[in-house]
Amino acid sequence: MFRLKTALLSGVVSSLVLVVFGLFFLRAFDRAGVQRMDQEIRTLGESQLHVWHSREHWHSFADSLVTIYGEAGTKERIVQVTGGAGDLLYISPHWPRQLRGLAFPGFDTTMARPPQGRQRPAFAPGRHRPPPLTGFSNLDVKDSVFKTVQTDKGSWRLAMMGNQHITMVVGLDMTSYLADRKGFLRLFFMAVPLAFLVLTGGGWWLSTRALKPVSLIAETAEKMRAEDLKKRIPTLGGDTEFTRLVDVINGMLARLEKSFFQAVRFSADAAHELQTPLTILQGNLDAAIGEAPNGSAEQQRYGILLEEVQQLKGIVRKLLLLARADANGLVLVKAPVNLTNMVLAAAEDAELMDGGLIIETRLETDVVVQGDGDLLRTVVQALVTNAVKYNGHQGRIRLALVRKARYFVFDVFNTGPVIPLEARPHVFDRFFRVDSSRSKKCFGTGLGLSLAREIVHAHGGSIRLVSSCDEGTRFEVSLPA
Repeated sequence: MFRLKTALLSGVVSSLVLVVFGLFFLRAFDRAGVQRMDQEIRTLGESQLHVWHSREHWHSFADSLVTIYGEAGTKERIVQVTGGAGDLLYISPHWPRQLRGLAFPGFDTTMARPPQGRQRPAFAPGRHRPPPLTGFSNLDVKDSVFKTVQTDKGSWRLAMMGNQHITMVVGLDMTSYLADRKGFLRLFFMAVPLAFLVLTGGGWWLSTRALKPVSLIAETAEKMRAEDLKKRIPTLGGDTEFTRLVDVINGMLARLEKSFFQAVRFSADAAHELQTPLTILQGNLDAAIGEAPNGSAEQQRYGILLEEVQQLKGIVRKLLLLARADANGLVLVKAPVNLTNMVLAAAEDAELMDGGLIIETRLETDVVVQGDGDLLRTVVQALVTNAVKYNGHQGRIRLALVRKARYFVFDVFNTGPVIPLEARPHVFDRFFRVDSSRSKKCFGTGLGLSLAREIVHAHGGSIRLVSSCDEGTRFEVSLPA
């Protein structure tokens, strides 16, 4: 998720930068294009305004434009020239009809009188007048006023300019400029999504490469179990930050390994050492019961003590098995085990424990699995015993053993009280007991389900609390067939 966020963030940020740059470039493109057209218009107009021309000059002006710009260039330009009295001196043949009478607010159309610097000489009456003079140079040119006009046949960039004698409107066809602009926009809108994909992919690749050491650390730590505490995360070269992190985690694992195995060793040693005195104590109590008078108070007292010792031996045995499981030392003596007979025996024991219960069985015949018979019997007895202990008065127990695909499923159902929702994730924890069960008729330590889980996992199976509701509670054990 972090890599995806990083990749998307880099793609979005980079795309935004690209969009901003594209908009800036488009604005600069527009400004440069308009300035280029304005300069071309101004050059054409001012070349005619700095010098005074006679009317004969404007009669041949179209030919001059063709000579300078060619036929195609002339069609891209339009010119209109009016005299000081408003008379039309020249207009391009292809002048758009929509542009006639176009106003240019802000342009001073006031005309001055013709310059008096050069006077024609006096001629005798009857002689031909010579052609008009065209040599008045360095005339003042008024400031140009520009505007863009849209017509049915396209857009034009127009400017009105003039001197003391004439006013000109010069226009330039914007088709070429708009085509270039449209091509840039098309390229831009194609480039942004492509750039987003490329930049997002690049961000994903870079983040994956940058976080590869973190992924390696996470994968290694995720695979670690209690029995894998001897493993260490491999040292990563290059990045000093990750190297320090690996060293810190490996140091923590070393401390955890030492503390864990010290606790496991203590539990195993303590349980093992307690077995001998408990066995001796049980033997002496058996002898004391046999020597005491039948029905005497001493014999009853010895009987109670013997039951407590047997309970204590059961706890010690469970602790020893759990300690071995923690140390990956739960040795399985596998042999063919008839689960059907084992569950039937457990059902008979349940009837002896509480004769008021209704016990139903639905077992497939001769279900045989490969496993440790003693340990599997511990699992069955733990589940059936819990079903008896936590059942209601004249309750019901249902034991089922069926095959599902590649597994045999042992199902235990009882009509006991509902397990609270907050307690369900902890029913397999060691020494965990639901509060409402502490006053039940049968003694419990909270180790039965925890040990059952370790044994089932050692056999490659699974155990789970399926449901707990008003109708009852159901546990399910799956073992490989």
